[in-house]
Amino acid sequence: MTIFLVNCPSLLQAIEAPTEKSTKYWVRTARQRSIDKIWQLAAEICNRPRQRQRRSETVAAAVTDHTTTSFADVDAAYAAQIGAVLLDFQNDVLNAVQDGWDGSDEVTESKLQWSFAGALLYAVTVITTIGNISTHTVTQ
Repeated sequence: MTIFLVNCPSLLQAIEAPTEKSTKYWVRTARQRSIDKIWQLAAEICNRPRQRQRRSETVAAAVTDHTTTSFADVDAAYAAQIGAVLLDFQNDVLNAVQDGWDGSDEVTESKLQWSFAGALLYAVTVITTIGNISTHTVTQ
């Protein structure tokens, strides 16, 4: 049992920690990719030329030319694109949570679920559970 308690945490940490770290890196990358895309869309909105027209000129142009797109329509299109980026990120986060991501992207030893201390706690829990089950089985 002592050998199990000494070796099991290191083994569990070696097996589980790399997967946890890669998930955290993947979420961090997905977040940065979404932020970059939103900034790119925001820059496009800010950099597009705005023509100053009086309201009556805009209405007259829209009545005579049905292909004219108002700035509100363009802003709505950008809002839809930003919404799509956020929805993609939301789906990425949902998939990561379903894969066991805890919401943190810190990969330091103390912040991992499968740190040595966490793996030791798991090993002790396994031993006490098995010991508890075996004593109930023997006595019955």
